[in-house]
Amino acid sequence: MSWMKHPGKIHVLTFSISDLWVGEGADSGRFAYRFEWGNYNRYVITTGYVGFQLKMDGIILKPVFSSVNGDLYFEGGNYILYRHQTGGMILMVASKDTWSERYTIFPGYRPISWYNRETGETEGDAWWQGGIPTQNTAEFRPYGTAEGTKIVEFYMPHWKKTKNALGSTSSSYLTSNVLGTYTDTDGVQEDLIVGVRMWRDNNGTNYCKSIEKKNGSYVYDSIHRDYTSEPWVIGDYESPDGWYEGAEPDVENPVTFTFTTNSVNDLNTTIYGLFTHSYNWRYSDVYYDSKTKTFRISVPTVTASVGWLECDETTLNFDLTFAKADETKTYNLVSLLKGSVVNLSTKNGKLIIGEYGSTDGWWECTDAKLQDSVTFSFRHIEKDDLTIIYNRLIFSDSTTQDIVLGEVAIWR
Repeated sequence: MSWMKHPGKIHVLTFSISDLWVGEGADSGRFAYRFEWGNYNRYVITTGYVGFQLKMDGIILKPVFSSVNGDLYFEGGNYILYRHQTGGMILMVASKDTWSERYTIFPGYRPISWYNRETGETEGDAWWQGGIPTQNTAEFRPYGTAEGTKIVEFYMPHWKKTKNALGSTSSSYLTSNVLGTYTDTDGVQEDLIVGVRMWRDNNGTNYCKSIEKKNGSYVYDSIHRDYTSEPWVIGDYESPDGWYEGAEPDVENPVTFTFTTNSVNDLNTTIYGLFTHSYNWRYSDVYYDSKTKTFRISVPTVTASVGWLECDETTLNFDLTFAKADETKTYNLVSLLKGSVVNLSTKNGKLIIGEYGSTDGWWECTDAKLQDSVTFSFRHIEKDDLTIIYNRLIFSDSTTQDIVLGEVAIWR
């Protein structure tokens, strides 16, 4: 699925080829290049040949990548067509030697003929002479022992570049480089794409499509799915830090990724339970958020950047009675958790104000309302959605920058 850059520039008879890319692997036999001939100046893709071909009597003549006398030539069937040193185009029947498989007549050969006075006939070589068809066909007239006129037809099945790397169809952008969309001129085969597709989100982050599939799916940098049964994500699926979940990037339509976290079950427990070591929580684990006016519990298994458990003030609005000797004092739990009372601790399953064991005494909470049930619900930080929009074609994905240095383009 790759293309390798061919160095240099090739002149094939009357036309010019530059920026030639040779197909590799599954695309072996395809060529992408800039084709200039007369008013035609565009990138094209051809299969099995470079430049254009000629057709005559149902025979296809293909250009050959072997320079003879400074020119490439065309061959097909038993015919060869080459430029004669006088400047004309010569078409000759060139049979091959059965042992060497080489033509007995080679490009650049100067045909000769003569008139035999004894027989009254022309003898020698048979050839036709004419010019490369500049439109559709050209007429080659017989010389020597040849008979009849040959009609040579311009023949070039190919894909032509119709969109550049950014998807523009403006003709001024179709000759800048090989990247782009190519359309079959016969309208039979599907479009070809030269270049690696790249998307961009609303934060400016780029996502490049991988060259190969992994576990049955392509990878778009941090957009991936480890298995076909899992969703498309940005980040690590089911990570405690959360992840973005969406769909595979699409060329035509934007794709939205939404921040997602593992859901934590709501915690339904007693006030008393919140302050005992049997639950591995202390009163300091419950804190008051003055902005949202809610009470929260930090959960060790869920990082603070992802979520927390919380309830509102009214849920925790309990009056607690503390007793010291024969004295009693009533405190509101909300006020205690807001920090209005210092030296709040637990001891022997009781909530303590003051220093436990002090000679001055301390306050202990023994009110039965501590057994009332409170539900803390899971909440998570809201993050804006990421919208992935197709951006352009580039030469290589971000994981294979060495391919760019080697001048290899990928097309899909």
